[in-house]
Amino acid sequence: MTRLTDRGLPIDRARPHASAGGRRPGAPDRNEDEREAVTHSRPTFEIVAATAADIPVITRHRVAMFRDMNELQSGAEDALARAAAECLAKALPLGEYLGWVARSTASASAVIGGAGVQLRAMLPRPRPGGAELEVGPEAVVLNVYVEPSWRRRGVAEALMRSVLADLETRGVRRVVLHASDAGRRLYERLGFVPTTEMRLTAPGTPAGAGQPTPDVEVRSSPIEGLGLFAARPFAPGDRIRRVTVVREVTPEAPLRPELGERADHCDYPDGKVVLIGFPDRHINHSCDPNAHVRYQGAAAEFIARRPIARGDEITCDYNINISGGTAWPCHCGAARCLGTTVGDFFRLPLAVQREYRPLLASWFVRRHADALAALDEGP
Repeated sequence: MTRLTDRGLPIDRARPHASAGGRRPGAPDRNEDEREAVTHSRPTFEIVAATAADIPVITRHRVAMFRDMNELQSGAEDALARAAAECLAKALPLGEYLGWVARSTASASAVIGGAGVQLRAMLPRPRPGGAELEVGPEAVVLNVYVEPSWRRRGVAEALMRSVLADLETRGVRRVVLHASDAGRRLYERLGFVPTTEMRLTAPGTPAGAGQPTPDVEVRSSPIEGLGLFAARPFAPGDRIRRVTVVREVTPEAPLRPELGERADHCDYPDGKVVLIGFPDRHINHSCDPNAHVRYQGAAAEFIARRPIARGDEITCDYNINISGGTAWPCHCGAARCLGTTVGDFFRLPLAVQREYRPLLASWFVRRHADALAALDEGP
């Protein structure tokens, strides 16, 4: 992460967004980006504040930005766009997200780039190198994107100068961002400097845990939302991967929705409630699953029940190893779909219970010994 130095926001209000070529007498030579930007006649553009009407283009830019940085898995574009649009629809009216778009003056409807800021509260902290305190809010710059045909024409710099000028008028003194390799020179030119920030992708898990593996990938699912898909073939009995557990959920440490923690991302082994991490939380239910969960002590892993081809969605039956759960509609599309995820192993058809009997965890068998004995002795 980088942040602005404490010499103040480097705003040059005299610089136009689409200046002509040449240089002032006595001015230093332009850098390579600036020289290229003025070597051809370019249409002008203007920077304006984003409104709710710009949400579709902002989400499109966000998807394209992560795709350009190779940080977006194939098939995940639609899910990211939907989630970003939903977040922006809430944050823009509240002023929690501030956005700017660059429009070509040749076509008022042509958005050629954009940038945004999230404002967040921060605990007071000493300002580096001084006796003053930083009291917030802190601005996080994000969604800086320029259409490919408009790059290296000063659009990104104009957007950033508009962002910084607005933040200065709001009294925001602390501005941070994550710099891509392509944008680093621009941000340094504007006064941003590297910091000592570190990051743990999944808080509460060891570094590297819960990350996508070469064996699976997450993308849009025809069943619901995102799903877990095979990136290579699996044979019956193959271990697909170990299930990532973020933490145990307790009355003292409940789920935190503000951090994206959800009840449908939880598992319930041996009377506990545990929050499942990425990517495993995206495995969908099927009434005829091609995988199941095998518990070994405190650990769990996905095991293939039948051949799984590369590109197949990996599914489990949520009704295994659970009793007294909540029922909800099922849209798995399997030939034997019950139409409902019943939330209780013993509410499944007897034939299905017997099919799943060898897959039950030892702790579930221990807890339901009598009911399972009756199942084993039945016709």
